[in-house]
Amino acid sequence: VSDPFILEIHRILKKGGLLRLATDHSDYSVWMLEHLLAAFPLFRWSAQNVGHWHNPPEDWVPTRYEIKTKKDGRVPVYLDFTKQ
Repeated sequence: VSDPFILEIHRILKKGGLLRLATDHSDYSVWMLEHLLAAFPLFRWSAQNVGHWHNPPEDWVPTRYEIKTKKDGRVPVYLDFTKQ
C-alpha cells in the first residue's frame, strides 16, 4: 500500500466505497493506519473495537497465504476503510 496506490484507490472508489486490507505484519499495519488516516485523511477507519480488526469480516474469503500464516502462529489484522 503505497501513497500513489492510496490516491488512485481514492480516485476510483465512489463515496462510501470500501477499501479492505489485511496483513500479518504489525509494523505494516501501523504504516497502513498512519498513511490512510493521517497522511491521507481521505478514508475513515470503520473499526469500533479490537474485534473489528482481529476477526475477519463475515464475507471474508481466506487466502492460501492467510491459512499458512495462521498455521505458523501469526495473527492477521483486517482493516476496513470507507472513502469520505
